[in-house]
Amino acid sequence: MRFSLLPSLTVAFFAMSVPALACTAAGDRQQIRQEFTKWVNGLRADRGLGPLQMNGKLDSAATSHACDMSKNAFMGHKGSNGSTLKSRLKKVGYGLKTATENVATSTAAPSSGTAARLWQGSSQHLANLLNPQITEMGFEITIAQGKAYYVFVGGRPRGG
Repeated sequence: MRFSLLPSLTVAFFAMSVPALACTAAGDRQQIRQEFTKWVNGLRADRGLGPLQMNGKLDSAATSHACDMSKNAFMGHKGSNGSTLKSRLKKVGYGLKTATENVATSTAAPSSGTAARLWQGSSQHLANLLNPQITEMGFEITIAQGKAYYVFVGGRPRGG
């Protein structure tokens, strides 16, 4: 009896060459982020609130959750693995005093205007953006299967 490893090796090679489902950021992500930051800080200024500064750790938490939602086709504050905003912030090393989170999804082309429209039309989401206790923010937009997923994370670091 002749035994060949070729079929097994072919399957193993193919499995190694197929990348895992990647998280896809919106193509004009940087422009959307800049426009959204300008918009939210304009809203805050109109109400006498200080601007939010972008924070890399909050960005990481927003990116992680936006990727989770787009890869797993859901929208919610609880991650597919049971994560919460607090646990996601802890994972990225953000020692928080307070934090807020907005999530949204839309079939419209990714834009800062879509996120603004979705969150400005909801009193709870608007309150998160205008929370006077937050001083920093993270924001991410991912796309999957014809949908854009948006995550805003606002925070104030412990001691801040």
